[in-house]
Parts: sequence; C-alpha cells; structure tokens
Amino acid sequence: MGAGAFVCGEETALIASVEGKRGQPRPRPPYPAELGLWGEPTLINNVETFANIAPIVRNGGDWYARLGTDKSKGTKVFALAGSIVNTGLIEVPMGIPLREIIYDIGGGIPGGHQVKAIQTGGPSGGCIPRPQSCRQHPALFPPGIPGAVGG
Repeated sequence: MGAGAFVCGEETALIASVEGKRGQPRPRPPYPAELGLWGEPTLINNVETFANIAPIVRNGGDWYARLGTDKSKGTKVFALAGSIVNTGLIEVPMGIPLREIIYDIGGGIPGGHQVKAIQTGGPSGGCIPRPQSCRQHPALFPPGIPGAVGG
C-alpha cells in the first residue's frame, strides 16, 4: 500500500494510495467511475456516505430529506479540533449555524476568547474569518468556502 494520510479521504488520493503511489488528489476528468483503481472504472464512496445507507433504508428517504435544509439534505460529520473546549467527531444536520457547532456543541474557545477564523474542508479547504463564521448559511458554508474536500 502507498503512503496514507488525511488527504486520502479524497477519492482519487485514496485510489493512488491503494495502488502504492503517493496519496495525492489528481485532476478530474477523468473521474474514478471512468478511470479509477488500476485504470478500471471504480465506484468509490467514503464511510460517511456508506453510514447513511442503513438509516435511510430503515427510516425512508422522506425521513432523511427532512434533515438539513431545502438545498442540503441530511447530516455532516465534523472533526472539532484546535482551540475548542470539546474536541472530537460530531454529526449535525446540514444548515446548522456554525455558532451552534462552536459554542453549543464545542463548548466555545478556552479562556472565553473569541473565534478568529474557522478552517473547513480538510487540506484543500478554506478559512472563514470571524465576521462570517457565526452566521448561518444555506448550505452551512459561505459561498466559495469548501465544506468537505480531502478529509
């Protein structure tokens, strides 16, 4: 197996790692469904996607569609790390205000300090400066800020 890393959460980086290469994302197209593992068409999903299958089958698609927002259905898993009181993994409905994630679930910033910025989306993500960070956005992330890439 190739070198694994946080970035191997991105599908093409994971394929490269399984092939024994450096786990680095590649430009698309071609997409893995056309040219994937060992040059063959490949269906690849992450654990978060697979974890949604059983609850959807058990509770139905209508139930799942009620979670989140009109444009962003379902839930999202986040890793809370850095200068936050409660670190760890959380799963929240899409559309939840970042303020709730940081202060209600994460317990805020140690010592009562204010948020300076929030980094989202793994190694290819972006930073949301404080003035935007605690407002709700339709898809949880402001326009132009990646929410879930590479990790």
